[in-house]
Amino acid sequence: MTQWMLPSIEKVTKQPTKAALDYYKRFNQPCILTYSDNTITSIFQGTGIAPLQHPLEREFMMLGVPMSQCGHCLSREIEVIYARFDRPLEDARPGEIICAYEVFCEHCNYFTYREYIL
Repeated sequence: MTQWMLPSIEKVTKQPTKAALDYYKRFNQPCILTYSDNTITSIFQGTGIAPLQHPLEREFMMLGVPMSQCGHCLSREIEVIYARFDRPLEDARPGEIICAYEVFCEHCNYFTYREYIL
């Protein structure tokens, strides 16, 4: 059984926190890589993709970071609209790995942003 981490930051809002306010118009794909420095930081954004289909889902799950539910109504009817993964080139020390994501809930129309510092 996976031990889930608790987020360092959690924000539940009516507007996106990290994704652009016009994310749905700005992007024409569910999920695209919008920033990468090849090994340290990767940022994905888009109109929304199911958590299990997200490119970072495997890395997040291995670290105990679930992209699983809305922070407002706890619905699992969510789409990931922003995700960031920072990892060092060498062996990570505590506080050097950052997993962050924002989801939109199809059920209640709220946004949930969570950040995990590992």
